[in-house]
Amino acid sequence: MNSRVTDPPTLWLGHVGDSRCYRQRRGKLEQLTIDHSLVEEQLRAGQITLDQAAHSPMRNLITRAIGSQATVQPEIQSHRPQANDVYLLASDGLTHEVSDEEIAEILTAIPKPQTMAALTRACEELITSANRNGGNDNITVLLVAVAP
Repeated sequence: MNSRVTDPPTLWLGHVGDSRCYRQRRGKLEQLTIDHSLVEEQLRAGQITLDQAAHSPMRNLITRAIGSQATVQPEIQSHRPQANDVYLLASDGLTHEVSDEEIAEILTAIPKPQTMAALTRACEELITSANRNGGNDNITVLLVAVAP
C-alpha cells in the first residue's frame, strides 16, 4: 500500500512597485501585496491618513521598481491556493479608481465554478468601473481562478 503524502500546491508571488495582488476567498477580499511607494510608507508610519494618501500629490512616487536601478529586491511570498480562490493582479489604474469594496462586489458575483467567460466579464466590469470613476491612468487587470 502506497501512503505517499504530497504537499499542497504553492502559489509563489513576486512583487515590486505599486501594482497589487488580491485574493478573494469565500467572499472575503484580501490585499496580498503592499505598495512600494512613498505614500504607503507614510501610511504605515502613521504620518498621514488614508484620505490624505488618496489625495497626495506624491501618490505615484514609487520607492521600488524594476528598471529604476541596476538591481531590485522583490517581495516574495508563498500562498496555499484553495478551490474557488480568485487572484486579482491589477495596476494602480484600477486600484486608485475602484474601491476595495467595489472590487470585492464584482469578484463575489463571479459564478462558481468560474469559467473563462465569467472571468473575462469580471475583468471588463472592473475596467469599466475604473474608467467610469475617472480612468486617469492605464488599467491592467488579470484574474486567475483556482479550479475545484
